[in-house]
Amino acid sequence: MSDIAPPILRLENTDCRFVSFKKTEMAKLPKWFEAHLEQFNDIDIQKSAVITRGKSSISKMRPSANHGLKPPHEIAMAIKMWSDGHSESLPDAIHMTGKFIANKFFGEFSAMPTQSYCPEIISKASNWRSFIAIMLNEITAVDGITDLDKNWSGWAKILKKSFPDIIQRKQSGLGYSKPSYSFSLSKLSFSSPPGQKDNKVIDTIGYVERMATEIPIKTIHAVKGQTLDAVMVVSSTLKGNDGHWEKWLEDSTKEPARFAYVASSRPKQVLIWAVPEVDDAQRKKLIALGMQEIDMEGEAMVN
Repeated sequence: MSDIAPPILRLENTDCRFVSFKKTEMAKLPKWFEAHLEQFNDIDIQKSAVITRGKSSISKMRPSANHGLKPPHEIAMAIKMWSDGHSESLPDAIHMTGKFIANKFFGEFSAMPTQSYCPEIISKASNWRSFIAIMLNEITAVDGITDLDKNWSGWAKILKKSFPDIIQRKQSGLGYSKPSYSFSLSKLSFSSPPGQKDNKVIDTIGYVERMATEIPIKTIHAVKGQTLDAVMVVSSTLKGNDGHWEKWLEDSTKEPARFAYVASSRPKQVLIWAVPEVDDAQRKKLIALGMQEIDMEGEAMVN
């Protein structure tokens, strides 16, 4: 550890701390970090970042199109994310809405998942994405549609009534490769998920309110060469994984250590390592690096 400790944390004028989190609460970290930075008057949230080694950890910290949700849940999640308006979630909202519309209205055509499920009959993927954004703007303006505290039975009725009309009015800019093509609105079939008609929509889609944050969440590749005000480096929860903080300390010549060095040398003012819950031996390792422990309430702990 002596090889790696000095280069990682020998950072002038940088406040170095660590916070431990429960494995099930990784999603809360970005919002917690944003709130923690409010005590620093000269730190710009947009010039700070949550950094992790891989995209799998990013998906645990913000809503994602990669949840394996059923179509009713996906469109509800997309509407929720779009109405919240957090920039990092908007592409996922477009992706899920594109999938929903392609499946419901363009089932006879093949679609391109990498282009938000743009159907082959649409001449330009950019037209499709613009159309999806317009659809989301329109549908989120419908009275009651963003109230996901409604039960599925009531919410599904609102969506089913409003969706076809909006599509009919807004499809003209799509640019079909077959000029005579138009939506067949009779294809729309939408109802409550089986067994959930009396459940609140918000309780069934896996949405975590604390995910919503303005602070950028990035992989290390997105911040190379940048200087930031504050950084939280998030460890994997899987011990032995290259993204786990203990691997960062094993061998200064290996990739995990290089990741830790690059990520930890980005901030000018505040550096926090977010690590899964630690035992006494692990705590001593982190303190030996010169880090001070803080809890999730933001209070410094006595080392």
